[in-house]
Amino acid sequence: GVCTNILLIYVICRFTRKEMGQYKQLLLVFASYGTLLIILHAYVDPVRSPTSSNWKCYITQQVQILTAVYCACLTVPFVLMNIDFLYRYWTPKTSQYSVLGILANALLLYAINRFTRKEFGKYKHLLFIFAAFDIFLTILHSVSEPSLTGFYCSCFSVPFVLINIDFLYRFWAVRHPHRIALFSNSGFALLLAFACFAEALIWFLLCIIGCTGKINDETVELLRSEYERKYGKIIGDGWLVMDHWVDIRLNLHISILLLTFDLIMIVSFTTALSLGTLTYRYINKARLISEQSRRLQMKLLIAVTAQTVVPLIFVYIPYFCSLNFPFFFIPARLMGEACMLLTVCFPAWDALIVIALMPDYRRGI
Repeated sequence: GVCTNILLIYVICRFTRKEMGQYKQLLLVFASYGTLLIILHAYVDPVRSPTSSNWKCYITQQVQILTAVYCACLTVPFVLMNIDFLYRYWTPKTSQYSVLGILANALLLYAINRFTRKEFGKYKHLLFIFAAFDIFLTILHSVSEPSLTGFYCSCFSVPFVLINIDFLYRFWAVRHPHRIALFSNSGFALLLAFACFAEALIWFLLCIIGCTGKINDETVELLRSEYERKYGKIIGDGWLVMDHWVDIRLNLHISILLLTFDLIMIVSFTTALSLGTLTYRYINKARLISEQSRRLQMKLLIAVTAQTVVPLIFVYIPYFCSLNFPFFFIPARLMGEACMLLTVCFPAWDALIVIALMPDYRRGI
């Protein structure tokens, strides 16, 4: 056992491909722990004697604690195996998540078209836009090249605006029903489309103009070599770098950029939270709507709120942590590595939650 595990450790150190990344360390832990168990097994040797067809163990007081340690150590491979499976689960190609995102949103589009009540009015089109844009984001994640990093980031900022438009519709439906007709107005629709475009454009310009990341920059060389070491891939161009501290001196330009990013996210989320709170308040206070209408409005509000929680978990928090942690010298390794995985999962979860929380769609499907 010791010899085979030492041989395995040598093979791992000598012949593991760069593409294996951090999985190499996990294999080393397995082999090293296997060696430890073999040595422990040889050292812990209770006296055994056969009686008829059974084996009985006679354990002296001196080795009782060590025997307990031995038994405890043999349970650790159960955990290591789960960690191994977790790693394998987290590292499939993103195309698998993309397929799920496209299928889930295609199913939602079918449900919207087939099972939406007439009472929903123009809200049906808003849900349709959500699902269609999620399909676009999923495809973008699959085909995006490193040189399109700025465009990629800007597109994933659009759901922030769509969520606020969704909350605005829900708020007006309860507080100012006469304004709902504006969503049928082509001029107002163009204004909302321009708001989405402006959000994406601002984010794109901040990424391209504000961030550094020229191909020969020292910071890019550092990032490129670190990425190659961890993932076994070389990405030459497309880096967006925010070097907060240059020679332990604050980079004012990048600090202003970071503040602008944070303000966009905070203002967007605060607007959604305010509109959601006001909608909930007026649903409870309203006296001129039927109980059935009240229940419907509450269900729709819950669905919109859930749609807000999804980008909060899968987009807002990863972006916020990845941007801000380095400024305060806080390691963002886990969040940084999980960021893209969470981002590609976002469209699929968005669709599945809407289907689950909308009774008409759930029952119809």
